[in-house]
Amino acid sequence: GDDGGIDVKHLQQELKARANRKYKIGAFSAASNITGIVCNTSYISHLLHSHNAIAIFDYACAGPYEAIDVNATTYTCPNTGEVVVDRNCYMDAVILSPHKFVGGPQTPGVLVLNRKLFGEDEASHAPPAPASAGGGTVFFVTERDHRYLKNVEDREEGGTPGIVESVRCGLAFRLKDAVSTAVIERREEEIMQKISKVWAGVDNLLLLGPSCEVAARRLPIFSFLIRAHGRYLHY
Repeated sequence: GDDGGIDVKHLQQELKARANRKYKIGAFSAASNITGIVCNTSYISHLLHSHNAIAIFDYACAGPYEAIDVNATTYTCPNTGEVVVDRNCYMDAVILSPHKFVGGPQTPGVLVLNRKLFGEDEASHAPPAPASAGGGTVFFVTERDHRYLKNVEDREEGGTPGIVESVRCGLAFRLKDAVSTAVIERREEEIMQKISKVWAGVDNLLLLGPSCEVAARRLPIFSFLIRAHGRYLHY
């Protein structure tokens, strides 16, 4: 869109054009790792679900700084700023990279999924095969049959997990909660405003993306080009 975020009108057009598709999946970044612009996730989820599409968000960039509400019950209308109560603005899946959190190096990636995405075998009503079978995923095995564990977390975690790494992951999230996203967001906004003002005065520095006055809410992530002798400097 004009503010550097998702073009909502175009998204609506694409969803309407594919209304008869059996499967519709919308996958978006919660924040751009190029411009830092933050996505209105609850509103996008509302749009996707209103067209029977699945809403997936990548929080690899936004995770360390933004609140992550997978079961949101309200969204903010981008045109009016009105807060609307809606039970369809939840997220179906969230992808996280905790190694980007403070204290998060060497932690495993995290995938958060709505349980409704895990079906069962239509014929036997048994738990489906995991994405990657391994030790600890099977409930029982006989010469003629087998059945996987019913519990999703156990079934999808084949083999021995990184125990120490998982504990570190939990501590990284605990640290974020202790500081609070309100404090983090306020500090990030201060940094973003300060850097934007300074760099805007550098003549041969071209910041990518819309200016702070036009852009939607953003994180202090900056991508830029450097002009030199009528050309752009190659890194």
